[in-house]
Amino acid sequence: MNRDWLPIKTTPWTLGLILLALLLLIQTTDLPQRLDFWLYDQAITSNPVNASDEVVLVTIDELSLNRLGRWPWPRTLHAELIAKLEQAGAKTIVFDILFAEPSPDDQQLAEQMRSHGNVILPVYLSPPTSQYLLSEQLPVGQLASAANGLGHAHVELDSDGVARGLYLFNGLGRQLWPSLALAASGIRPQNPGTEEALPYVNVRDQYRAIPLIGGAGSLQSYSFAEVLTRPPAPERFRGKTVFVGATAAGFGDILPTPFSGLSRPMAGVEFHANVFSARTQGLLIRPAPEWASALLSLTTILILALALPPMRPARTLLACAAALVGLVGLYLFMLLALKWWIPLANALLVPLLAFPVSSGLRLAMTNRFLNRQLDDLARSPQVALPAPSGRNPTQLLEHFQALFRPTGWLLLEENEVLSARGLSLADVPSDLTPGHWFHDSNRSWIQLLRAGTRYHLGLMLPNDLGREAVQRYLRRLHLEQPALADSTARPSENISARIERVRIATDRLNHMQQFIRRSFERMPDGIIVTDELGVIRFANGHIEEWFREPMPSLAGLPLVRLLEGHDPRETPPWHETVSDTLTLQQSRTVDLRIRDKDFLIHFAPFSLPDTDQQGIIANISDISELREQQRQHREAIDFISHDVRSPLVSQLA
Repeated sequence: MNRDWLPIKTTPWTLGLILLALLLLIQTTDLPQRLDFWLYDQAITSNPVNASDEVVLVTIDELSLNRLGRWPWPRTLHAELIAKLEQAGAKTIVFDILFAEPSPDDQQLAEQMRSHGNVILPVYLSPPTSQYLLSEQLPVGQLASAANGLGHAHVELDSDGVARGLYLFNGLGRQLWPSLALAASGIRPQNPGTEEALPYVNVRDQYRAIPLIGGAGSLQSYSFAEVLTRPPAPERFRGKTVFVGATAAGFGDILPTPFSGLSRPMAGVEFHANVFSARTQGLLIRPAPEWASALLSLTTILILALALPPMRPARTLLACAAALVGLVGLYLFMLLALKWWIPLANALLVPLLAFPVSSGLRLAMTNRFLNRQLDDLARSPQVALPAPSGRNPTQLLEHFQALFRPTGWLLLEENEVLSARGLSLADVPSDLTPGHWFHDSNRSWIQLLRAGTRYHLGLMLPNDLGREAVQRYLRRLHLEQPALADSTARPSENISARIERVRIATDRLNHMQQFIRRSFERMPDGIIVTDELGVIRFANGHIEEWFREPMPSLAGLPLVRLLEGHDPRETPPWHETVSDTLTLQQSRTVDLRIRDKDFLIHFAPFSLPDTDQQGIIANISDISELREQQRQHREAIDFISHDVRSPLVSQLA
């Protein structure tokens, strides 16, 4: 089966569809949501907002519990706190303390609340249990009627358990309570606008993310006990909104925030004070609609799918990095300047996926191309001389017989005679080294190993002057097969095997080039190859020697100029011969004389396959000896004819 059966190319369609499929697959995990939360937390914690001057905290801390006793306290203490704050000029008092059970002190607390006139009490939503449904816990009726407003104290926890925002309106059924921060600003309960709402359905509206001032303890706060035991402090509370609630660890009203996580959570009352501070400054962050994130992701996929395929790999990396920077810049601008929280994770994952995907597609295309090229190279004929070490001993004997014409020979396979003439088994030397010739007078012997079989080859050469030259030549022949490479050392990894195949193919090409170049250099004739404009692109060593032109100056020199510089003939001129060869595509043969030597130059047009490139191959042959023999032949004939004519003329006279 072909390994390149999947015809994938780096096109906008393939890249875009793969990115879209990967993005949809990632949606089955919680990675995008976690990444969105992490980006938001980094942006918020790196740019904390300033606290509003209109908000202050009065906390029920450990100091207050030590001085005023165990919780719950008598409600007269809360009435005293309201009186103190009223004397100090507090504008609004917001309790994050649930007064759900009646108490004998409710009348005194209610009267003090009416005296101040702007006290806000909380409404809690009790989570459902196995015995009770979801329910609202309101303050006792006497206190609820005395309060200027009621607000829900529910803070929304995200899927990772961190509080980043809340719903401005929350409630059961047909009445939505504003949050404590909104109730402190005078916002009243709202109707959800649907008459089909059930009385036990939790209805939430207008979620807002809260840019916090900092971690726990960032807002200005005063201990409950200190406010009660000290004189009123108008410089601290005049015209401000005071949030009263518990910060002691034993109350359990603590919330992990982006600033603290689980290490130092924030008290619920401080979170609501942060909400009030952000709202008064217009800093509440509105979440973008769901389609905004999808639109941003699709737009990013479309842009990268169109831009990346024609780019080079280095520019692909820069384009993906630029897309990341642009998306993060857009995200920070929308979040910090326009107060819009657009989930960026999906769009941010696109360039992170685009670079490896596009690189993978390009590698797949490159791999497929290399496979085809390597297969073509493997199927192409090798332009190389096969080594004699790979030939069978029978073939070697036939080749030696045709080349050297021995007067006798012997070929043994182990102890079996395959071919013999003039030599016998008794003539074989006993101390032969495999692969090395042994010469004894005119007899030459060698021992060969082929596939575990031992062969003995002997030649009886003629006793003439060329015998020693033949024996020296035999010593230079390598007839022993090289040791096989260890198969276990071959690379098992795919990329290593591919690199090895490329190395082998490159070696074959180098050997082919060396074979062709050396063949041209050793040719008895001079060879010049030109391009379609008659400019020399290749010349062998004979051209350099005969024309006495260095090889660097030959490359790029017009052929006409080379010929005119050594044989400036007029009829036919060289430019006409060269141009006719190129334009008419016809061969030409012309005499050439260089430094008192005669040459014959043959111009032959050629064209490369599968291209429009054309040129000339000029073959220059040295015919000086032939011309000299022709002159001597003519002189001899002239002399003989003269000697023959002289007696004939005398007789005729």
